Amino acid sequence: MKTLTAFILSIASLTSFAGPAEIVSNTAPTPAPTSLFSPTEFNISAFTIGDWTVSRYKQDQYIGADHAFGGAIAAKYYAFSFSGVQLGAGIDQTLLDSRYKPNPTGRRLIGTTLGQIVARYPIGNFAPYVSIGGGTIYGGGYANQIHVTTPVKKALLLNDSKFAWSPAAGVEYRLSKNIGILAEADWLDVGPKKNSYAFRTGLNFAF
Repeated sequence: MKTLTAFILSIASLTSFAGPAEIVSNTAPTPAPTSLFSPTEFNISAFTIGDWTVSRYKQDQYIGADHAFGGAIAAKYYAFSFSGVQLGAGIDQTLLDSRYKPNPTGRRLIGTTLGQIVARYPIGNFAPYVSIGGGTIYGGGYANQIHVTTPVKKALLLNDSKFAWSPAAGVEYRLSKNIGILAEADWLDVGPKKNSYAFRTGLNFAF
């Protein structure tokens, strides 16, 4: 009897030193959220644009109006990623419909074709971005001519192509991995009394 009691006490003491039983969880760890922005992807964007000249139309020497409206299409390829910043390059084609104020019935199309370098930083579904581009603006410009019979000055429409450069900043919100909404502000620098700024909204398609 003493031997049995000693055996039971020794088992009890071993159990107390072993501590509580460890509970093993079979719950799988929560996976990290997948970014909707790929570090290497091809984008095609379509925009509507409102453009306003810095100078009043009487002083502006290119568009010849206070404002113009139009659209643009852009293609970009993001090829690199550095510390979360995604870098790419592309081309942007804009077409603006300008009501030429010195001639009340006049109108003309102003176009730009720009090459761009772009950097964006995805944060969740958002990706703020900046770009810098350079290229050609065409379809605008004017010169003053004096009538032979009267001293009244008349604006002469020209199709004067010039070099232009354009910094821009915007943000994209991804609805899915392949579709996003864009909002952007641009500055178009053509030269003194020829500059303008624009606001764009549009859709982006990623592949």
